[in-house]
Amino acid sequence: TIDCSDGQMMKIHVGATQVKPHIEMSMKADIAHEFWLGKVNVPMALMMGKIVSKGPTPKALALLPVIKPAYQIYPQVLT
Repeated sequence: TIDCSDGQMMKIHVGATQVKPHIEMSMKADIAHEFWLGKVNVPMALMMGKIVSKGPTPKALALLPVIKPAYQIYPQVLT
């Protein structure tokens, strides 16, 4: 679960957590990989059905800027 609720910081909860998501995003692993590399146009992927959302999608789109710093970290995590 990724918590960006304050609009400033991204917190990642792994495993069981008390945090309840406002929105759930589902996608294939290759789309998720491209997303974390910063190569996915999220609104377009949503329209094309490559990403499926449950919940208030506009709220999630507004938080994309908070997630952008993770795009730089993701390649390091892979190695």
